[in-house]
Amino acid sequence: MRAHQTGRAAKYTRSRRPVELCYVEVCSDKPSAMRREWAIKQLSRMQKEELVCRSPHTFEASCAAETQARLGGGSGMPEEDKKDRVVAQFGPRAEAYVRSRSHADPEVLQQLMEQLEPAAKGIALDVATGGGHVAGALAPLVRHVVVSDMTPAMLATARTHLRNVDNLTYVVADAEHLPFLDASFETVTCRIAAHHFPHPEQFVQEAARVLRPGGRLLLVDNVVPADRALADAFNELELLRDDSHVRCASIEEWKAWLTGSGLSIHRESLRNKTLTFTPWMSRMARDDVHAATVETWLKDRDTSFQQCFGVQIEHGRVQSLTAMEWSVVCERR
Repeated sequence: MRAHQTGRAAKYTRSRRPVELCYVEVCSDKPSAMRREWAIKQLSRMQKEELVCRSPHTFEASCAAETQARLGGGSGMPEEDKKDRVVAQFGPRAEAYVRSRSHADPEVLQQLMEQLEPAAKGIALDVATGGGHVAGALAPLVRHVVVSDMTPAMLATARTHLRNVDNLTYVVADAEHLPFLDASFETVTCRIAAHHFPHPEQFVQEAARVLRPGGRLLLVDNVVPADRALADAFNELELLRDDSHVRCASIEEWKAWLTGSGLSIHRESLRNKTLTFTPWMSRMARDDVHAATVETWLKDRDTSFQQCFGVQIEHGRVQSLTAMEWSVVCERR
Protein backbone atom coordinates (compact mmCIF):
# COMPACT_ATOMS: atom_id res chain seq x y z
CA MET A 1 0.00 0.00 0.00
CA ARG A 2 1.44 3.39 -0.91
CA ALA A 3 0.11 6.82 0.05
CA HIS A 4 0.46 9.77 -2.32
CA GLN A 5 -0.18 13.26 -1.04
CA THR A 6 -2.56 15.20 -3.27
CA GLY A 7 -3.32 18.64 -1.87
CA ARG A 8 -4.43 18.16 1.73
CA ALA A 9 -5.82 14.62 1.42
CA ALA A 10 -3.86 11.39 1.12
CA LYS A 11 -4.90 9.20 -1.80
CA TYR A 12 -4.16 5.52 -1.44
CA THR A 13 -3.24 3.21 -4.29
CA ARG A 14 -2.00 -0.35 -4.15
CA SER A 15 0.90 -2.10 -5.77
CA ARG A 16 -0.79 -5.47 -6.36
CA ARG A 17 -4.31 -6.82 -6.92
CA PRO A 18 -6.83 -4.06 -6.13
CA VAL A 19 -9.10 -6.24 -4.03
CA GLU A 20 -6.36 -7.78 -1.84
CA LEU A 21 -7.77 -5.51 0.85
CA CYS A 22 -10.70 -7.90 1.10
CA TYR A 23 -8.65 -11.11 1.22
CA VAL A 24 -7.26 -10.54 4.69
CA GLU A 25 -7.15 -14.21 5.69
CA VAL A 26 -5.11 -15.46 2.74
CA CYS A 27 -1.95 -13.65 3.88
CA SER A 28 -1.28 -15.82 6.94
CA ASP A 29 -0.29 -19.44 7.47
CA LYS A 30 -1.25 -19.37 11.16
CA PRO A 31 -3.74 -21.90 12.61
CA SER A 32 -7.38 -21.10 11.95
CA ALA A 33 -8.15 -19.42 15.30
CA MET A 34 -5.00 -17.27 15.14
CA ARG A 35 -5.69 -16.45 11.49
CA ARG A 36 -9.18 -15.20 12.31
CA GLU A 37 -7.76 -13.08 15.17
CA TRP A 38 -5.21 -11.65 12.75
CA ALA A 39 -7.95 -10.91 10.23
CA ILE A 40 -9.94 -8.95 12.81
CA LYS A 41 -6.86 -6.90 13.64
CA GLN A 42 -6.27 -6.18 9.97
CA LEU A 43 -9.88 -5.08 9.50
CA SER A 44 -9.59 -2.82 12.55
CA ARG A 45 -6.30 -1.39 11.30
CA MET A 46 -7.82 -0.56 7.92
CA GLN A 47 -10.71 1.15 9.65
CA LYS A 48 -8.46 3.23 11.93
CA GLU A 49 -6.13 4.26 9.11
CA GLU A 50 -9.15 5.16 6.97
CA LEU A 51 -7.90 3.11 4.04
CA VAL A 52 -11.42 2.10 3.10
CA CYS A 53 -13.57 4.71 1.36
CA ARG A 54 -10.84 7.36 1.51
CA SER A 55 -10.79 7.36 -2.27
CA PRO A 56 -14.21 5.91 -3.22
CA HIS A 57 -13.79 6.24 -6.98
CA THR A 58 -10.57 4.21 -6.82
CA PHE A 59 -12.34 1.47 -4.89
CA GLU A 60 -15.28 1.52 -7.29
CA ALA A 61 -12.94 1.06 -10.23
CA SER A 62 -11.06 -1.72 -8.43
CA CYS A 63 -14.21 -3.71 -7.73
CA ALA A 64 -15.46 -3.15 -11.27
CA ALA A 65 -12.19 -4.57 -12.58
CA GLU A 66 -12.52 -7.62 -10.33
CA THR A 67 -16.09 -8.17 -11.46
CA GLN A 68 -15.04 -7.98 -15.11
CA ALA A 69 -12.23 -10.45 -14.48
CA ARG A 70 -14.61 -12.92 -12.83
CA LEU A 71 -17.11 -12.64 -15.65
CA GLY A 72 -14.40 -13.00 -18.25
CA GLY A 73 -16.08 -10.44 -20.46
CA GLY A 74 -15.82 -6.83 -21.47
CA SER A 75 -17.78 -3.78 -20.47
CA GLY A 76 -21.14 -2.82 -21.86
CA MET A 77 -23.01 -5.93 -20.74
CA PRO A 78 -26.68 -5.28 -19.94
CA GLU A 79 -26.34 -6.21 -16.26
CA GLU A 80 -23.38 -3.87 -15.91
CA ASP A 81 -25.50 -1.07 -17.37
CA LYS A 82 -28.11 -1.79 -14.72
CA LYS A 83 -25.49 -1.70 -11.99
CA ASP A 84 -24.17 1.59 -13.30
CA ARG A 85 -27.69 2.99 -13.01
CA VAL A 86 -27.88 1.83 -9.40
CA VAL A 87 -24.65 3.67 -8.57
CA ALA A 88 -25.82 6.79 -10.39
CA GLN A 89 -29.28 6.68 -8.81
CA PHE A 90 -28.38 6.05 -5.18
CA GLY A 91 -25.22 8.11 -4.78
CA PRO A 92 -27.01 11.49 -4.75
CA ARG A 93 -29.82 10.04 -2.59
CA ALA A 94 -27.67 8.48 0.12
CA GLU A 95 -28.64 10.98 2.82
CA ALA A 96 -32.35 10.43 2.13
CA TYR A 97 -31.95 6.70 2.78
CA VAL A 98 -30.07 7.28 6.02
CA ARG A 99 -32.94 9.52 7.19
CA SER A 100 -35.71 7.20 5.90
CA ARG A 101 -38.04 6.34 8.77
CA SER A 102 -39.04 3.02 7.25
CA HIS A 103 -35.41 1.92 6.89
CA ALA A 104 -34.35 3.23 10.31
CA ASP A 105 -37.36 1.99 12.31
CA PRO A 106 -35.75 0.64 15.53
CA GLU A 107 -38.63 -1.73 16.27
CA VAL A 108 -38.34 -3.39 12.87
CA LEU A 109 -34.56 -3.65 13.19
CA GLN A 110 -34.87 -5.24 16.62
CA GLN A 111 -37.37 -7.77 15.28
CA LEU A 112 -34.98 -8.67 12.47
CA MET A 113 -32.12 -9.24 14.92
CA GLU A 114 -34.34 -11.43 17.08
CA GLN A 115 -35.32 -13.39 13.99
CA LEU A 116 -31.69 -13.77 12.91
CA GLU A 117 -30.04 -14.55 16.27
CA PRO A 118 -26.53 -13.79 14.95
CA ALA A 119 -23.49 -15.63 16.30
CA ALA A 120 -22.18 -13.46 19.13
CA LYS A 121 -18.47 -14.05 18.42
CA GLY A 122 -18.84 -14.22 14.66
CA ILE A 123 -17.94 -11.97 11.76
CA ALA A 124 -20.91 -10.61 9.82
CA LEU A 125 -21.27 -9.22 6.31
CA ASP A 126 -23.98 -6.71 5.46
CA VAL A 127 -24.53 -6.69 1.69
CA ALA A 128 -25.92 -3.60 -0.09
CA THR A 129 -26.02 -1.79 3.23
CA GLY A 130 -27.70 1.39 1.96
CA GLY A 131 -27.92 3.71 4.95
CA GLY A 132 -26.17 1.18 7.18
CA HIS A 133 -29.13 0.52 9.45
CA VAL A 134 -28.80 -3.27 9.58
CA ALA A 135 -25.03 -3.01 10.07
CA GLY A 136 -25.63 -0.68 12.99
CA ALA A 137 -28.13 -3.09 14.52
CA LEU A 138 -25.73 -6.02 14.06
CA ALA A 139 -22.65 -4.29 15.48
CA PRO A 140 -23.40 -4.70 19.22
CA LEU A 141 -24.41 -8.34 18.71
CA VAL A 142 -21.36 -9.69 16.85
CA ARG A 143 -17.61 -9.40 16.94
CA HIS A 144 -17.12 -7.48 13.69
CA VAL A 145 -19.22 -6.36 10.72
CA VAL A 146 -17.99 -5.85 7.16
CA VAL A 147 -20.28 -3.22 5.66
CA SER A 148 -20.52 -3.40 1.87
CA ASP A 149 -22.28 -1.59 -0.92
CA MET A 150 -21.69 -1.14 -4.63
CA THR A 151 -22.29 2.63 -4.45
CA PRO A 152 -19.26 4.41 -2.95
CA ALA A 153 -21.20 7.54 -1.99
CA MET A 154 -23.81 5.44 -0.21
CA LEU A 155 -21.12 3.55 1.68
CA ALA A 156 -19.37 6.77 2.68
CA THR A 157 -22.66 8.19 3.95
CA ALA A 158 -23.35 5.03 5.96
CA ARG A 159 -19.89 5.36 7.45
CA THR A 160 -20.64 8.90 8.58
CA HIS A 161 -23.95 7.74 10.02
CA LEU A 162 -22.17 4.97 11.97
CA ARG A 163 -19.07 6.97 12.89
CA ASN A 164 -19.41 6.16 16.60
CA VAL A 165 -19.46 2.39 16.01
CA ASP A 166 -15.94 0.96 16.17
CA ASN A 167 -16.28 -2.67 15.04
CA LEU A 168 -17.13 -1.95 11.41
CA THR A 169 -15.10 -2.08 8.20
CA TYR A 170 -16.34 -0.68 4.88
CA VAL A 171 -15.77 -2.34 1.50
CA VAL A 172 -17.16 -1.41 -1.90
CA ALA A 173 -18.47 -4.69 -3.33
CA ASP A 174 -20.82 -6.08 -5.94
CA ALA A 175 -23.40 -8.38 -4.29
CA GLU A 176 -23.25 -10.81 -7.21
CA HIS A 177 -19.42 -11.07 -7.11
CA LEU A 178 -18.43 -10.79 -3.45
CA PRO A 179 -14.66 -10.27 -3.08
CA PHE A 180 -14.28 -12.56 -0.06
CA LEU A 181 -12.92 -16.03 0.54
CA ASP A 182 -15.19 -19.05 0.90
CA ALA A 183 -16.59 -19.64 4.40
CA SER A 184 -15.50 -16.23 5.74
CA PHE A 185 -18.60 -15.22 7.72
CA GLU A 186 -20.95 -16.58 10.34
CA THR A 187 -23.68 -14.14 9.28
CA VAL A 188 -24.69 -12.47 6.00
CA THR A 189 -27.50 -9.94 5.76
CA CYS A 190 -29.18 -8.15 2.87
CA ARG A 191 -32.23 -5.94 3.40
CA ILE A 192 -34.47 -4.21 0.82
CA ALA A 193 -31.86 -4.30 -1.95
CA ALA A 194 -32.08 -7.52 -3.94
CA HIS A 195 -34.73 -6.14 -6.32
CA HIS A 196 -31.88 -4.05 -7.76
CA PHE A 197 -29.74 -7.11 -8.55
CA PRO A 198 -29.76 -8.21 -12.22
CA HIS A 199 -29.18 -11.83 -11.11
CA PRO A 200 -30.51 -12.33 -7.56
CA GLU A 201 -29.93 -16.08 -7.79
CA GLN A 202 -26.23 -15.31 -8.26
CA PHE A 203 -26.26 -13.19 -5.10
CA VAL A 204 -27.77 -16.14 -3.21
CA GLN A 205 -25.01 -18.42 -4.48
CA GLU A 206 -22.39 -15.90 -3.39
CA ALA A 207 -23.97 -15.48 0.04
CA ALA A 208 -23.96 -19.25 0.50
CA ARG A 209 -20.35 -19.44 -0.67
CA VAL A 210 -19.00 -16.91 1.86
CA LEU A 211 -21.03 -18.37 4.75
CA ARG A 212 -19.43 -20.91 7.06
CA PRO A 213 -21.30 -24.21 7.53
CA GLY A 214 -24.09 -23.50 10.01
CA GLY A 215 -23.88 -19.78 9.25
CA ARG A 216 -27.02 -17.77 8.67
CA LEU A 217 -28.32 -15.54 5.91
CA LEU A 218 -30.97 -12.92 6.67
CA LEU A 219 -32.71 -11.77 3.50
CA VAL A 220 -35.40 -9.11 3.48
CA ASP A 221 -36.95 -7.79 0.31
CA ASN A 222 -40.16 -6.68 -1.32
CA VAL A 223 -41.91 -9.57 -3.05
CA VAL A 224 -44.77 -9.86 -5.51
CA PRO A 225 -47.88 -12.06 -5.48
CA ALA A 226 -48.10 -15.25 -7.51
CA ASP A 227 -50.63 -13.59 -9.85
CA ARG A 228 -48.53 -12.68 -12.89
CA ALA A 229 -50.55 -9.63 -13.90
CA LEU A 230 -50.37 -8.10 -10.41
CA ALA A 231 -46.68 -8.96 -10.13
CA ASP A 232 -45.88 -7.34 -13.47
CA ALA A 233 -47.91 -4.26 -12.57
CA PHE A 234 -46.08 -3.77 -9.26
CA ASN A 235 -42.70 -4.08 -10.99
CA GLU A 236 -43.88 -1.60 -13.61
CA LEU A 237 -44.71 0.84 -10.82
CA GLU A 238 -41.33 0.39 -9.16
CA LEU A 239 -39.50 0.87 -12.45
CA LEU A 240 -41.51 4.00 -13.18
CA ARG A 241 -40.52 5.39 -9.78
CA ASP A 242 -36.90 4.20 -9.89
CA ASP A 243 -35.21 3.37 -13.18
CA SER A 244 -32.52 1.36 -11.38
CA HIS A 245 -35.17 -1.14 -10.26
CA VAL A 246 -34.77 -4.58 -11.82
CA ARG A 247 -37.49 -6.88 -10.47
CA CYS A 248 -39.19 -7.95 -7.27
CA ALA A 249 -39.37 -11.74 -7.26
CA SER A 250 -42.02 -13.99 -5.75
CA ILE A 251 -41.52 -15.99 -2.56
CA GLU A 252 -41.62 -19.17 -4.63
CA GLU A 253 -38.70 -17.96 -6.75
CA TRP A 254 -36.67 -16.97 -3.70
CA LYS A 255 -37.22 -20.35 -2.04
CA ALA A 256 -36.04 -22.16 -5.14
CA TRP A 257 -32.85 -20.05 -5.32
CA LEU A 258 -32.13 -20.43 -1.61
CA THR A 259 -32.62 -24.17 -1.33
CA GLY A 260 -30.82 -24.70 -4.63
CA SER A 261 -27.72 -22.98 -3.19
CA GLY A 262 -27.37 -25.26 -0.19
CA LEU A 263 -29.37 -23.16 2.25
CA SER A 264 -32.18 -24.45 4.43
CA ILE A 265 -34.99 -22.14 5.52
CA HIS A 266 -34.96 -21.70 9.30
CA ARG A 267 -37.80 -19.19 9.70
CA GLU A 268 -39.72 -16.72 7.56
CA SER A 269 -42.35 -14.01 7.86
CA LEU A 270 -44.42 -11.88 5.51
CA ARG A 271 -45.87 -8.47 6.26
CA ASN A 272 -47.69 -5.74 4.40
CA LYS A 273 -45.84 -2.50 5.05
CA THR A 274 -47.44 0.89 4.48
CA LEU A 275 -45.58 3.27 2.18
CA THR A 276 -46.63 6.88 2.71
CA PHE A 277 -46.63 8.21 -0.83
CA THR A 278 -44.83 11.53 -0.43
CA PRO A 279 -41.65 10.36 1.37
CA TRP A 280 -41.61 7.09 -0.60
CA MET A 281 -41.75 8.99 -3.86
CA SER A 282 -39.52 11.89 -2.87
CA ARG A 283 -36.55 9.60 -2.17
CA MET A 284 -36.33 8.81 -5.89
CA ALA A 285 -38.20 11.66 -7.62
CA ARG A 286 -36.25 13.51 -10.28
CA ASP A 287 -38.67 16.42 -10.15
CA ASP A 288 -42.34 17.28 -9.56
CA VAL A 289 -43.32 16.03 -13.00
CA HIS A 290 -41.87 12.60 -12.23
CA ALA A 291 -43.74 12.42 -8.91
CA ALA A 292 -46.99 13.46 -10.59
CA THR A 293 -46.52 10.81 -13.29
CA VAL A 294 -46.20 8.05 -10.69
CA GLU A 295 -49.18 9.35 -8.75
CA THR A 296 -51.32 9.44 -11.88
CA TRP A 297 -50.26 5.90 -12.75
CA LEU A 298 -51.45 4.70 -9.34
CA LYS A 299 -54.77 6.50 -9.60
CA ASP A 300 -55.40 4.96 -13.02
CA ARG A 301 -54.96 1.34 -11.88
CA ASP A 302 -57.92 -0.99 -11.77
CA THR A 303 -59.66 -2.09 -8.58
CA SER A 304 -57.80 -5.39 -8.31
CA PHE A 305 -54.42 -3.64 -8.21
CA GLN A 306 -55.53 -0.93 -5.81
CA GLN A 307 -57.04 -3.48 -3.44
CA CYS A 308 -54.04 -5.83 -3.60
CA PHE A 309 -51.56 -3.04 -2.86
CA GLY A 310 -53.74 -0.99 -0.53
CA VAL A 311 -53.73 2.21 -2.58
CA GLN A 312 -55.35 4.93 -0.47
CA ILE A 313 -56.67 8.00 -2.32
CA GLU A 314 -58.19 11.01 -0.58
CA HIS A 315 -59.43 14.17 -2.29
CA GLY A 316 -57.86 13.06 -5.54
CA ARG A 317 -54.36 12.54 -4.06
CA VAL A 318 -52.60 9.26 -3.35
CA GLN A 319 -51.89 9.03 0.36
CA SER A 320 -50.28 5.62 0.67
CA LEU A 321 -49.92 2.11 -0.68
CA THR A 322 -48.67 -1.18 0.73
CA ALA A 323 -45.87 -3.49 -0.32
CA MET A 324 -45.35 -7.14 0.56
CA GLU A 325 -42.08 -7.58 2.51
CA TRP A 326 -40.67 -11.06 3.06
CA SER A 327 -38.04 -11.84 5.70
CA VAL A 328 -36.27 -15.18 5.73
CA VAL A 329 -33.45 -16.64 7.80
CA CYS A 330 -31.56 -19.50 6.18
CA GLU A 331 -28.77 -21.75 7.42
CA ARG A 332 -25.82 -22.99 5.39
CA ARG A 333 -25.89 -26.75 5.26
